[in-house]
Amino acid sequence: MSDALKEALKSGLRTIVLAVIPVLIDSLTKGVVDLRLLLIVGGIAGLRFIDSWLHEHDKSLPKAERNTGLLGQKGLTGF
Repeated sequence: MSDALKEALKSGLRTIVLAVIPVLIDSLTKGVVDLRLLLIVGGIAGLRFIDSWLHEHDKSLPKAERNTGLLGQKGLTGF
C-alpha cells in the first residue's frame, strides 16, 4: 500500500471518528438512530478521503507531473 493511500485512509478514519461519535451520542440520547444523518456524515468522510488521497498522491509525483495551481497543491476542491 502506498504512503499516499495510508495517509488518506488515516484522514478519512479521523473524520469518521470525529463526526460519527457525536451523531451517535445525540441519537442515543433521543432514542432514535437517524440512518440518513449517519450516511451523510459517512459521505462527507468519503469525500475527505478522496481529497486527501488526491493531495498526497500529487505530492508523491515528480515536480514536472504535479497538478499545481496558483495556490499550490490541488486536491478535490482545486485549491
